[in-house]
Amino acid sequence: MSLFDDITIIIVCYKSHSLIKKNLNIIKKFKTILVDNSNCEDTQLLVKNHKSIIYIKTSKNFGYGKANNIGVNRSNTKYVLILNPDILIDEISINNLYKKAINYENFGILAPSLYDENNLRRTNGSRSILKRKIFTNFSTGSNFSTGDTCYDFIIGCAFLIKRQFFIDIGSFDENFFMYFEDNDLCDRVYYNNFTVIEVPSSKMIHMQGESSNINLFVK
Repeated sequence: MSLFDDITIIIVCYKSHSLIKKNLNIIKKFKTILVDNSNCEDTQLLVKNHKSIIYIKTSKNFGYGKANNIGVNRSNTKYVLILNPDILIDEISINNLYKKAINYENFGILAPSLYDENNLRRTNGSRSILKRKIFTNFSTGSNFSTGDTCYDFIIGCAFLIKRQFFIDIGSFDENFFMYFEDNDLCDRVYYNNFTVIEVPSSKMIHMQGESSNINLFVK
C-alpha cells in the first residue's frame, strides 16, 4: 500500500497548458490521467516525456462530468483524486487525504480545505438548509471547520474517492455538461450511506476563475 501506487490523479483540461505546468512537478510523481477537451497541442507537448502521465484527447468537448468519467474508467488504482486544472497541489496535502482514506471505513468523498492565492481560506463544504443549525468542529466566530467535518456537499474541484465506489454509484451524471454534477454526486454518496468529509489538514489553493477565463468547459 503506497500513496503513489494507490492514487491516480484525474484532471480534465481545456487549453490548460499554463495551469498544468504549475503542477507538473507534483503530478509527474503520480499516476496521472489528463483528459483534454480542447484541440490545443501545448498540453500534450508539455507532458509527452513523462511516462507516469497518460494524455487523452477527446473527439470533442464532452464537458466536465463525461471527461472525468473517461479518465476514471482508464485508471486502475484503488483511489482517484479528481482535480480541476486551477487547483495547486502539494504532496503533503494529498498524503493527508490518503491517510484519512485508510482510517475512515465509511467515507464516500474526502475533500481538502480550499484557499485562495493569498492563503485565505475559502468555503468548501456546505450543509442543506435543514441542517445549517447543526455545527460541529468549528472554531468560535468562524464559519470554517477546524477538524474533519461531514457535509452534505463539497465543491467538486478537488476530492478523493474510491475508484470502484465512484463507478458503483453511477459516476458523474453526464447529463450535466458543467456545474451541479458535484452536488448530484454528493447526493448519491449519502443515498448509499457514505459520508462527504472536508479534511482541513489537506490544504489546496483554488485559483478560482482561471479555468473559466480560458473557457474550460465551453462547448
